[in-house]
Amino acid sequence: MDETAIRDVLGPITVGGMTPVGLSESWGLEAEDGGVADVHGDVRWLTFDRFSPGRVLDHIAELARRTGAVVIPGDGPAILSAEAHRKHLPEGFRAEAIVVPPRPAPPRP
Repeated sequence: MDETAIRDVLGPITVGGMTPVGLSESWGLEAEDGGVADVHGDVRWLTFDRFSPGRVLDHIAELARRTGAVVIPGDGPAILSAEAHRKHLPEGFRAEAIVVPPRPAPPRP
């Protein structure tokens, strides 16, 4: 994944701020509405644990949109930002995966 995208999307809600170079092995998130999550991983993959409902999920979805990443919740189907990503999933995840396309850009004034 693009580290710049990770920093742009998750940096503003990272508890204590992000490291100046590279990514920590794990860190916490706290969104504007108090929603939280723990993050583990690096630029190749990220795992989000103990996340609560609310805006923290919006940030995770935005990161997936920007990077083309697939979100695989522990208790639900894989979430794709484009149908073309389905072929990259292991066969057992393909049939039930759902596509949540990016939001259209707001109209320009």
